[in-house]
Amino acid sequence: MIKKEADKPLYLSVILNGAIFFVELAFGFITNSLALISDAFHNLTDLLAVFIALISRIAGRKPPTLKHTYGFRRVEIFAAFFNAMILFVLMAFLLRESILRLLTPINPPKTLIVFLVASFAFLANFASAILLHSHRKDDVNIKIAFVHMCQDALVSLIVIISSLFYGFSFGKYVDPIATILVSLFVIKSTISIFFKTIRTFLEGVPYGLNIKEISDFVESKYPEVSIHHIHLWQNGPDEILMTAHIQIKGESSIKVVEELFTNLKTDLEEKWKISHITLEPEVSGCGENGLISNSHWN
Repeated sequence: MIKKEADKPLYLSVILNGAIFFVELAFGFITNSLALISDAFHNLTDLLAVFIALISRIAGRKPPTLKHTYGFRRVEIFAAFFNAMILFVLMAFLLRESILRLLTPINPPKTLIVFLVASFAFLANFASAILLHSHRKDDVNIKIAFVHMCQDALVSLIVIISSLFYGFSFGKYVDPIATILVSLFVIKSTISIFFKTIRTFLEGVPYGLNIKEISDFVESKYPEVSIHHIHLWQNGPDEILMTAHIQIKGESSIKVVEELFTNLKTDLEEKWKISHITLEPEVSGCGENGLISNSHWN
């Protein structure tokens, strides 16, 4: 279930980023500051990213239907993938522009106005990051929005620092150098999120989980069973699913099996946060003993 507690910070982030965009764009044209104009459109991109994250969370709370039995949690994963692509392209563009400005420096605009506007942008982005901080570990969309806000705050800080050195001969080089460093850092974080969403799309085993470790735990704590034919994948940011065959050694009543499976599911949920578990009981076995099925490839 998607918690609504994180919706309010996202709404506030949308408002803050909207304000940053209009203020920076207006003063960027007034002062003829390319840095402020670029940062304004940078924040517009992030405004769209946070808005997409918010819409995806709302859609993800829609209950399952007869045509979509797993619900709509994948909407959040798609949004995270889309946001990661936007952030990657944006950082690649800023990286290119920074290199070009190192090769062909430009004259800086008026220091005071740029300093004040960039300070406003920094404080607003920093406030947005604080709002999203406590929810970033539970939701990949919140995490990428948090990365957006942190990166925005850093970029605004770069503009602030650069404005302090506009009067020096080397001041025009400070902004592109710092932007290159930040861009590389953000690209690294974005690639990590990109691969996590791809793994979810391909229904791979979620990061941090190991099928062999789960199997060893089950067969160690429950020596009367063996587990095989395991499928482990992720539907949404906090929704991990698992199916497995459980071969029961000896004969047991239905009541005993149900009690065993209840305890087993509780252990798996508590230890690995697996929220949806389907177990198939066996006595004589299904002909496969491997942890994963190879029947589709024979």
